[in-house]
Amino acid sequence: MMIKFQRYYSLLLALAMVFGFFSASPAFAARPDSLKDVLSDARPSTASDHIISLDLAAGTQLVSGETVTVAFPAGFDATSIAIGDVKFINNSTTETLQSGACGSTDTVRWQISSQTMTFTACNSYTAETAGTTIVIQVGLVTGGTHQVVNSTAATYQETVAGSYGDSSQDTAIAIIGGVTLSATIDETLTHTTAGATTGNCPDVTGVTQTEIDTSGDATTVPFGTVSNNTFYGACQKITVSTNASSGYTTTVQTTALPTSGSTTIAKGTCDGSCSDTIGAAWATNTNYGYGYCMSDSSGTPAATADSTYWASSKQCGGGTPFAKTIANAGASETAQNIMKATSSANANAAYIRYQLAVSPTQAAGAYTTTLVYITTPTF
Repeated sequence: MMIKFQRYYSLLLALAMVFGFFSASPAFAARPDSLKDVLSDARPSTASDHIISLDLAAGTQLVSGETVTVAFPAGFDATSIAIGDVKFINNSTTETLQSGACGSTDTVRWQISSQTMTFTACNSYTAETAGTTIVIQVGLVTGGTHQVVNSTAATYQETVAGSYGDSSQDTAIAIIGGVTLSATIDETLTHTTAGATTGNCPDVTGVTQTEIDTSGDATTVPFGTVSNNTFYGACQKITVSTNASSGYTTTVQTTALPTSGSTTIAKGTCDGSCSDTIGAAWATNTNYGYGYCMSDSSGTPAATADSTYWASSKQCGGGTPFAKTIANAGASETAQNIMKATSSANANAAYIRYQLAVSPTQAAGAYTTTLVYITTPTF
């Protein structure tokens, strides 16, 4: 009996080893190609749009029954967000959102619980091809009326996950206080704004200007008391470092036109037709308004952001310097890139030079506005 039992035991052990050898290895989810969240306003305790771009891995496809979740960091207030404030765009197709039970419909169900939004592809959802980019928009950008309110100044991790096939992925959100624009963010992103002496501020070729020293305080651009028909110039130096594999972008905007009481200073058109997106030469101090030019200091972040107008010959110190106007967020104008890198960057630096000229008829008063820089890494 003992011999027969040992034979059976040996046979069972051999079979277990064979089946164990040929059993399927566990499958591992792919990593998304990239993830980023672009905020419309990065100031603390301020309502902001979010545009979240999730680039699915090459073999990943969102199909019916699967979910995508977005978990905003603790401290961000999304309680006012309703379905009309959200869009879900897959491969450029704006999907129909609904908040009820899925059923057999070609829709995406949207739900929100505390900090987390969940998108569920319903039973008859028409799947897009694999490897698409999913864009989730939240806020006024959708035509809605509510936005997510930022937390305090710091760096936060936002997580996109779900059952759609790829591994969950984090991205960093930098909430930057005031116009100090100095943020050290969890060893992944550093944005520093510093003042500049008149000697370090790049000159505008062939233009006589009154130069303003900003080196004493990085939180202001103090033109002081200005005279009409006179150019004034003042610089800040922006330095960005990040280990984000797809680089970063930095934008600039104002919260309003420079305002004193009910009077404002108009942006102007330089010497021709400059705008927020188009540069033009500006060497005539009777062409009034305010704007800026860029000059690379370390690397080529300004030229990378806009090679048409910040090429070396058109930067502040170039042969034919160009200028642009500054987007006004209060008028729903789109902030433009002033610095950019397409891969990780170590101390990318550029000067932004602000230029001002006012007319003899400009009303007296103390004019102010707030400059807002937003730096967005892409992981």
